[in-house]
Amino acid sequence: MYFFTQAVDEDEAREEAQFVLDQIEPYNITYPVVLDLEELEGRADDLEKETYTACSIAFLEKVKNAGYKPMIYGNLKTMFLMLNLDELLEYEKWFAYYIYPVYYPYEYAIWQYTSKGKVNGIKGDVDLNILMKEL
Repeated sequence: MYFFTQAVDEDEAREEAQFVLDQIEPYNITYPVVLDLEELEGRADDLEKETYTACSIAFLEKVKNAGYKPMIYGNLKTMFLMLNLDELLEYEKWFAYYIYPVYYPYEYAIWQYTSKGKVNGIKGDVDLNILMKEL
Protein backbone atom coordinates (compact mmCIF):
# COMPACT_ATOMS: atom_id res chain seq x y z
CA MET A 1 0.00 0.00 0.00
CA TYR A 2 1.39 3.40 -0.87
CA PHE A 3 -0.08 6.86 -0.52
CA PHE A 4 0.73 9.97 -2.55
CA THR A 5 0.95 12.86 -0.10
CA GLN A 6 -0.13 16.47 -0.51
CA ALA A 7 0.27 17.42 3.15
CA VAL A 8 1.58 20.92 3.76
CA ASP A 9 2.16 20.55 7.51
CA GLU A 10 2.69 17.83 10.10
CA ASP A 11 -0.96 17.80 11.24
CA GLU A 12 -2.13 17.15 7.69
CA ALA A 13 0.53 14.44 7.30
CA ARG A 14 -0.80 12.69 10.39
CA GLU A 15 -4.37 13.06 9.05
CA GLU A 16 -3.27 11.46 5.77
CA ALA A 17 -1.63 8.64 7.70
CA GLN A 18 -4.81 8.10 9.69
CA PHE A 19 -6.81 7.97 6.45
CA VAL A 20 -4.46 5.26 5.16
CA LEU A 21 -4.64 3.36 8.45
CA ASP A 22 -8.45 3.47 8.35
CA GLN A 23 -8.42 2.07 4.79
CA ILE A 24 -6.09 -0.84 5.53
CA GLU A 25 -7.46 -1.73 8.96
CA PRO A 26 -9.68 -4.59 7.70
CA TYR A 27 -6.74 -6.25 5.94
CA ASN A 28 -3.75 -8.23 7.10
CA ILE A 29 -1.03 -5.92 5.75
CA THR A 30 2.41 -7.43 6.21
CA TYR A 31 4.33 -5.39 3.64
CA PRO A 32 5.39 -1.77 4.25
CA VAL A 33 2.95 1.12 4.16
CA VAL A 34 4.62 3.60 1.83
CA LEU A 35 4.61 7.37 1.66
CA ASP A 36 4.98 8.52 -1.96
CA LEU A 37 6.57 11.96 -2.09
CA GLU A 38 6.84 13.46 -5.56
CA GLU A 39 6.33 16.86 -7.13
CA LEU A 40 3.23 16.79 -9.31
CA GLU A 41 1.79 20.28 -9.69
CA GLY A 42 -0.04 20.07 -6.38
CA ARG A 43 -0.48 22.23 -3.34
CA ALA A 44 2.63 20.83 -1.67
CA ASP A 45 5.06 21.44 -4.54
CA ASP A 46 6.73 24.55 -3.15
CA LEU A 47 7.39 23.47 0.42
CA GLU A 48 10.81 23.86 1.98
CA LYS A 49 13.02 20.80 2.46
CA GLU A 50 12.55 21.04 6.24
CA THR A 51 8.76 20.98 5.85
CA TYR A 52 8.77 18.00 3.47
CA THR A 53 11.02 16.16 5.90
CA ALA A 54 8.93 16.99 8.97
CA CYS A 55 5.71 16.00 7.18
CA SER A 56 7.27 12.73 6.05
CA ILE A 57 8.41 11.89 9.56
CA ALA A 58 4.96 12.71 10.97
CA PHE A 59 3.32 10.34 8.45
CA LEU A 60 5.88 7.57 8.88
CA GLU A 61 5.81 7.71 12.67
CA LYS A 62 2.01 7.51 12.75
CA VAL A 63 2.19 4.41 10.55
CA LYS A 64 4.96 2.89 12.70
CA ASN A 65 3.08 3.61 15.93
CA ALA A 66 0.06 1.79 14.50
CA GLY A 67 2.19 -1.35 14.15
CA TYR A 68 3.03 -1.23 10.45
CA LYS A 69 6.40 -0.97 8.74
CA PRO A 70 6.74 2.52 7.22
CA MET A 71 8.61 3.20 3.98
CA ILE A 72 9.24 6.23 1.79
CA TYR A 73 9.13 6.17 -2.02
CA GLY A 74 10.81 8.67 -4.29
CA ASN A 75 13.25 9.47 -7.04
CA LEU A 76 16.52 11.44 -7.09
CA LYS A 77 14.72 14.77 -6.80
CA THR A 78 12.65 13.51 -3.89
CA MET A 79 15.54 12.04 -2.00
CA PHE A 80 18.15 14.75 -2.56
CA LEU A 81 16.31 18.01 -3.16
CA MET A 82 13.02 17.60 -1.31
CA LEU A 83 14.13 15.69 1.79
CA ASN A 84 16.86 15.77 4.40
CA LEU A 85 17.75 12.07 4.26
CA ASP A 86 19.93 12.26 7.36
CA GLU A 87 16.69 12.63 9.33
CA LEU A 88 15.08 9.64 7.58
CA LEU A 89 17.80 7.01 7.94
CA GLU A 90 15.69 4.72 10.11
CA TYR A 91 12.98 4.30 7.46
CA GLU A 92 13.13 1.91 4.53
CA LYS A 93 13.41 3.49 1.08
CA TRP A 94 11.84 2.56 -2.24
CA PHE A 95 13.98 4.27 -4.85
CA ALA A 96 12.85 5.00 -8.42
CA TYR A 97 15.82 5.37 -10.76
CA TYR A 98 15.77 4.22 -14.37
CA ILE A 99 19.45 4.35 -15.26
CA TYR A 100 22.15 1.78 -14.55
CA PRO A 101 24.42 1.90 -12.67
CA VAL A 102 22.31 3.19 -9.84
CA TYR A 103 23.51 6.38 -8.21
CA TYR A 104 22.19 6.50 -4.66
CA PRO A 105 24.56 6.58 -1.68
CA TYR A 106 21.93 5.47 0.85
CA GLU A 107 20.54 2.02 1.52
CA TYR A 108 17.27 1.19 -0.21
CA ALA A 109 15.02 -1.84 0.09
CA ILE A 110 13.24 -1.67 -3.27
CA TRP A 111 14.56 -0.41 -6.59
CA GLN A 112 12.06 0.67 -9.23
CA TYR A 113 14.17 0.24 -12.34
CA THR A 114 11.69 1.14 -15.08
CA SER A 115 8.31 2.72 -15.69
CA LYS A 116 8.07 1.12 -19.13
CA GLY A 117 7.86 -2.54 -18.20
CA LYS A 118 5.63 -5.05 -19.94
CA VAL A 119 3.51 -7.65 -18.18
CA ASN A 120 1.35 -10.20 -20.00
CA GLY A 121 -2.30 -9.36 -19.50
CA ILE A 122 -1.75 -5.67 -18.74
CA LYS A 123 -2.13 -3.08 -21.49
CA GLY A 124 0.43 -0.32 -21.51
CA ASP A 125 3.56 0.32 -19.51
CA VAL A 126 3.98 -0.72 -15.88
CA ASP A 127 6.54 0.04 -13.18
CA LEU A 128 8.91 -2.81 -12.47
CA ASN A 129 10.71 -3.19 -9.15
CA ILE A 130 13.33 -5.38 -7.52
CA LEU A 131 13.25 -6.22 -3.83
CA MET A 132 16.81 -5.69 -2.64
CA LYS A 133 16.40 -7.15 0.86
CA GLU A 134 13.83 -9.02 2.90
CA LEU A 135 11.25 -6.76 4.49
